[in-house]
Amino acid sequence: MLGDPVLTRIAQRHDKTPAQIALRWLTQRGVMPVVKSRNPGRMAENLAAVGFDLSADDLASLDALEQGRSSFGLDPRTFETVPQAAGLNP
Repeated sequence: MLGDPVLTRIAQRHDKTPAQIALRWLTQRGVMPVVKSRNPGRMAENLAAVGFDLSADDLASLDALEQGRSSFGLDPRTFETVPQAAGLNP
C-alpha cells in the first residue's frame, strides 16, 4: 500500500513519507495505530505524523483506497478476524 500512487502524491504534497500519511489518515479517522520500531529515525518519523492535518479531499482519496479487507488479519471497524487473512474461506 505504501507504494500506491495516490498515497505517494499526497505524501509529496505534504512533504511527508507515505508511512506518515498512512499514520495520519488513521489518527484522523479516530484509529489509534500501534507502531513499533527500534530505529530512532523511524521513531521520529512516526512522531512527526501528528504535526499536520490531511484535507477532506486527501481523506476521501485515501478512503477510496480501502478494499474492505485487512492485511493484518483484523477488520479495522470491528477488530474481528478477517476470514481471508485467517486462511478461512470468506
